[in-house]
Amino acid sequence: GAVMAAIAAPRPDVAAAMSPQLLLLFLGFGLIPTAVAYILYMQGLSMGLETSKVPVVMSFETVVTVLVGIGVYAESAGAIKVLGIVLVLMSILIMNTDFSKLRNSVFVGVFTAVLSTILSLSAALVCATARGWKKTLCMIIMLVAMVSPPFVSSLAYIQLYGRRGWITYRLLHLSLNPYNRWGVILMQSISFVPLNAMFLSGILEKLDEGSLRSARDLGASGGAILRDMVLPLIRPATLVCLLLSFVRSLADFGTPIIIGGRFSTLAADIYLQVVGYSDLEKSSAMNMFLLIPSIVFFFVYRALMRRSDRLTDASRTAQTELGLLLPHCGAMGWGMIALSTVFFVMIVLQYGCVFLSGFLKSTKGVYSFTLQYWDQLWRIGSSTMLRSVEYALIVSIAGTVFAMLFAYYMDRRRIIGRSLFDCLATLPYMLPGTCFGIGYILAFNHAPLKLTGTAL
Repeated sequence: GAVMAAIAAPRPDVAAAMSPQLLLLFLGFGLIPTAVAYILYMQGLSMGLETSKVPVVMSFETVVTVLVGIGVYAESAGAIKVLGIVLVLMSILIMNTDFSKLRNSVFVGVFTAVLSTILSLSAALVCATARGWKKTLCMIIMLVAMVSPPFVSSLAYIQLYGRRGWITYRLLHLSLNPYNRWGVILMQSISFVPLNAMFLSGILEKLDEGSLRSARDLGASGGAILRDMVLPLIRPATLVCLLLSFVRSLADFGTPIIIGGRFSTLAADIYLQVVGYSDLEKSSAMNMFLLIPSIVFFFVYRALMRRSDRLTDASRTAQTELGLLLPHCGAMGWGMIALSTVFFVMIVLQYGCVFLSGFLKSTKGVYSFTLQYWDQLWRIGSSTMLRSVEYALIVSIAGTVFAMLFAYYMDRRRIIGRSLFDCLATLPYMLPGTCFGIGYILAFNHAPLKLTGTAL
């Protein structure tokens, strides 16, 4: 070492390394990855965490590092990185998950995603090809269904198709058990259709009508245009609806709690852990499963949206009806008309049931007209209703202003960290609500920023 020091003459290099910036960098490297990490490691062991689980939990640091690199430094999100993130999150999941509820969640998610996507595609094509009052009526029905709370559909489902339901028992004289997995799948599928159909309708409006007209002039049938032109062009958007429906199904806890009965899912169990047992730590760990598909599908979603934008880049200048008639598209067109008709009829029945239930009172199975519920609403719940409307107006105005400013700076200004902000703005759309709820409680439940229990 002494001979090497004499030959190499390291004084200039040592003097250059004595700059305050490099010393601060060396201090950070020595303090954070070693000393602080060791202190936190020992602290985790002292809290009763099993020794075999500590390295798995610590490996989540790699996930955060990869996500920061992709979001901030625009690194490529290769398959190996995504696979590594999935494996780390899966390790944490295996330690804290009831696999029976995991299977139930995946089962419901797959069936809901497929069924809701088929119904959404049918409803979107019917709205895009309808004309006049028919199109207006379809849009009104979907808008009403989209803005109403999901549990309203579940309660209407019980009222219509329960053991004493208006349709099953009173009309068909059947006594069916609605509290099972198929009820959850049906209600989730119907609840997800309006948003997906509105999204697909926007994509269909961007299709080049001149290409469809040219295909008709060349002798192509309506079925061939639908099968060979329209559906391939909107395939990326259809896959986006499939992924979004799957993630939303995994995150939905209200429908399984109301309709599931003994059939429970992972999201419902997470809600039970928070509300029933106040076990935020376990519920946070269980939420890791919901994060796995959300993060993976987030990158797939962005890739599919870019591809969809490229395919529909030749947008029409005038927003008119899609130059296609479904009755002229053969069996596929009539099938989509039938499916969309079933969907719209079920939506009308559900919200008709909700409306009538507000004026009907059941006494020993006999219904009579009443205004009792409305009187109670104005006498007891008026303050709650007015507060809800007030908060909704504040949130809508503040959210709209913030969204306009955010879109302006993202689209018109090339600010530093634009990729990160874009990821942060899009990711909440994919993440389940339980993740935000638990994160909000853990982050803002103590000083100096205590927000729980306040209007904010």
